[in-house]
Amino acid sequence: MYIFDGAMGTMLQAAGLEEGYCPELFNVEKPEVVKNIHAQYLQHGSDIITTNTFGACGLKLEDYDLQDRVKEINIAAVKVAKEAIAEFKPSARVAGSMGPTGRFLQPLGNMSFDSIYDTYREQAEALIEGGVDFIIIETIIDVQEMRAALLASLDAREAAGKTKEDVQI
Repeated sequence: MYIFDGAMGTMLQAAGLEEGYCPELFNVEKPEVVKNIHAQYLQHGSDIITTNTFGACGLKLEDYDLQDRVKEINIAAVKVAKEAIAEFKPSARVAGSMGPTGRFLQPLGNMSFDSIYDTYREQAEALIEGGVDFIIIETIIDVQEMRAALLASLDAREAAGKTKEDVQI
């Protein structure tokens, strides 16, 4: 049995996240805040901490004009999580979080399956490059979007030469 951490967004809000500010940008601009949140979860029994990357795919980052910083933000998130683990609980592991794009696939919306796949593939590649132990795909209600995230993660893992023992999805 493993114990995961809890919510990141509400913890960031309690730590000063202002309305309209990109939560995932904290990984780059305020890493000590994110590290402190991870540390709290580790000190209270978490075995697996989740990166602050729920909205760190290109399509979500477009909302903040940060779509060109996907790799930087995701790798920074993994680094912060690994630093917290090294300092507070070396036996813990890192799960890279991938949340919904906030867009709708055709025919309900204007996004193609391939464009959704591509945005998840870019994020999964960055998380894997950063060194996650797991990828967690969460809070996606559209089965086809979930499928795109899953296939993109599996393909990114294979392209990186990793096995399911290296990165579980």
